[in-house]
Amino acid sequence: MTEVFGDVLLEMMHNDILQRLTKQETGFDDEIFMKLFRIVKRTRNFEGHKKHVRFIERVPRATLKSPVGEVELCTTYIDTILSPLFADPDRGIFLRWPNKEAIESKTRKAVGRAKQPDAIINEVDQLSWSLSKGHGEAKVQEEMNNLYLLCTDLIRIAVFNKDAIDVYNMNCMLGFQVVGHHITFYLTTLLCDALYIMVEVGHVDVPMSLEQVPAFLTSLDTLLIISNAYWSNCIMSTEKKEPSRRSTLATPSFKEMVSKTRDRHRPCQLRF
Repeated sequence: MTEVFGDVLLEMMHNDILQRLTKQETGFDDEIFMKLFRIVKRTRNFEGHKKHVRFIERVPRATLKSPVGEVELCTTYIDTILSPLFADPDRGIFLRWPNKEAIESKTRKAVGRAKQPDAIINEVDQLSWSLSKGHGEAKVQEEMNNLYLLCTDLIRIAVFNKDAIDVYNMNCMLGFQVVGHHITFYLTTLLCDALYIMVEVGHVDVPMSLEQVPAFLTSLDTLLIISNAYWSNCIMSTEKKEPSRRSTLATPSFKEMVSKTRDRHRPCQLRF
């Protein structure tokens, strides 16, 4: 892309899209931040205060050297951070780890794993899952240098988001990629005729123990920006976007973007 557009134009496009979708000047309330910091500090010294923060109830007090499996990573660490940001049971919105195909992906012919995101943010319509507002993929820390799998996951997020935009006429979709304790967030939108854009909007490190929580609190500004952008933009569009849509390429076509050979030392311009 840099050969076609150039670095300067790409940077201008990136900044313009961020300004449209996010409010970068948003900041976490200083008073609340200090209260949280004091709660965490007290909790590390007195077990009786752990009820103040839900996350604190579920993580070890010290960082463990033992590896964490994907199911434990998603349900114990990642879900506890993301659900309060992107789910609201009172409004019928849930972050799920379903191990089932996404409804919007049924429009594609690919079968099996190609239709199953690790995470889906769904609305509930009466007694059934309804439209999607976001998708996520996860890999354990041991896979952080496996660029082949990570690039494939990133493509999958883009495809799932694009499918949902088309099927549900969404204005925007949230995507997130988990690699160990690191999460990168993306927003995908149909910007104009046939031009689907996925832009990185932030990244955070999830604490794997109580002793890492104070450092995590410095990421609250980033999480607030992402959460506000999600609730403001990941909604059904009032415009009819059907004339601007294009069909999703078949999964084999997307696989051509990822080299069949796997070289762990091959340079990659993406950050995971």
